[in-house]
Amino acid sequence: MGGGYCDSLSCLHAIEHFGLGRYGDEINPFGYASGIKTMSKLLKPGGKFYLSTPIGRERVEFNANWVFDPRTIIRVTSSEGLQLEQLTVISQYGVVQNIQISEDSLLKLAIQTYNLAIFVFTKLIY
Repeated sequence: MGGGYCDSLSCLHAIEHFGLGRYGDEINPFGYASGIKTMSKLLKPGGKFYLSTPIGRERVEFNANWVFDPRTIIRVTSSEGLQLEQLTVISQYGVVQNIQISEDSLLKLAIQTYNLAIFVFTKLIY
């Protein structure tokens, strides 16, 4: 994987709009995955990637954005050499919680209606 030139990269409240055609981009059901792949290439090994996006029951909300199952984000980022280090969730009621990452905690988040997730990843060194 290697390459990259950024020590740190953030994508805040954007990835959920990729590929939906709302901002002049082509419709692409996997636009978010293409975006993550491109951003991963920008990071140096050991670099940090900060990603915020809505999570919950996975869906596209009409004329708005994706709400992702958090496991989808983790699966896509992992395939691009990004390792999840931290997950912070802000509930629809404004409650902030640092999540102990486990299959159980991710499943609980995946069946909720809506939360905001802030993922922190590190680009793996190969």
